[in-house]
Amino acid sequence: SHTEPGTGLWPTVKEVRNARVVEYLDEVGVLDDFIVVFLSDHGEILGQKGLWHKLQFFDGAVRVPFSITAPGAGVAGGQILAQNVSLVDLFPTLCELVDVPVPEGLDGRSLLPLMRGDVNGWDNEVYSEMYQELNGPGEMVKVDQLKYFRFTERDWPDQLFDQNSDPLETHNLIDDPAYAEPLAKLRAKLDGWGSLR
Repeated sequence: SHTEPGTGLWPTVKEVRNARVVEYLDEVGVLDDFIVVFLSDHGEILGQKGLWHKLQFFDGAVRVPFSITAPGAGVAGGQILAQNVSLVDLFPTLCELVDVPVPEGLDGRSLLPLMRGDVNGWDNEVYSEMYQELNGPGEMVKVDQLKYFRFTERDWPDQLFDQNSDPLETHNLIDDPAYAEPLAKLRAKLDGWGSLR
């Protein structure tokens, strides 16, 4: 679903074109023979928090369109997954959709179980990292509704948000004692993750 301008979730020309591709394949009777993927590698924030670039971990930059249309695979259309997923999940998903063995050692995992309604055993976490000269190395982990990120070479405060109570990420909970235990777990996840550091 789309929201108002400035949230980074406004419909784009590319989304409209993607819908037209799917409609055309359906019109000519071959949609079941195709898997159509629409995604973006990053958002632009579009004015949220006074920012106009992608080099952040706020949702306007890291939460991106990611749509898979695969009617021939027995997956109900029109679903919106609530679980945390990543673009690295695309390759194993495509492998599974076309019955190709998923190679071992991938960072991603197939979304097909989620697409078929099976959330059992889904490790509801996602990681992101970036390196840019201005920011230095940065890393993020999101587990369930809690998002934690830090820039390791800058004297900037770490950020912690509970997206259930604060979906716009306006209240940094990094110093809130009620979040001390989950924060320690999130920090440990990043410390053991092996990102750009």
